[in-house]
Amino acid sequence: MFMTTINTALCFDSNNKAKLKLRVIELFEQSDWEAVAIVFPGISKRSVYRWRKKFNDSGKKLKSLIPKSTRPHHAREMRVPAKVLKFIKELRLKYPRLSKYKIKPFLDLFCEENQLHQYSASWIGKVINRYSFFFKTRHPVRKKRRTQTVNRVRLLVLCQTTFLNNNYSNNFLFF
Repeated sequence: MFMTTINTALCFDSNNKAKLKLRVIELFEQSDWEAVAIVFPGISKRSVYRWRKKFNDSGKKLKSLIPKSTRPHHAREMRVPAKVLKFIKELRLKYPRLSKYKIKPFLDLFCEENQLHQYSASWIGKVINRYSFFFKTRHPVRKKRRTQTVNRVRLLVLCQTTFLNNNYSNNFLFF
């Protein structure tokens, strides 16, 4: 029980949204809604009542103010027929630079022959990315730096002309 209380307190201390909710609830219970609206202008009355009910129903546990995850429990998964997956993989192995747009006509013919559903080019791109069908791709070549001797010569000529235009008798420059 003691460790649970410590963990809850530590989670509460690190969560700014929970601290804000607690401050709003305390202010609401000490005064009225008008004071909350002045101090926290972006918070609706409905939210305050909802937070207060949740806090009171939990027995005034701070853990109840920590926001829960909004991630969905179940997400749709893309189903790829094994025949289609094998076809795309073999095509990409044979022609590694073949794009999803160029694969589509071949896949449409394959699907017609096997009485399968036809798929879009974007779906083919998702399959290529998800299953990492990237084979023998070219690596970028590192370019060499240009030397800056050309700029230096131009700078020297420019300095000599400005030096001579200023009517100085000595026209030697040291760099």
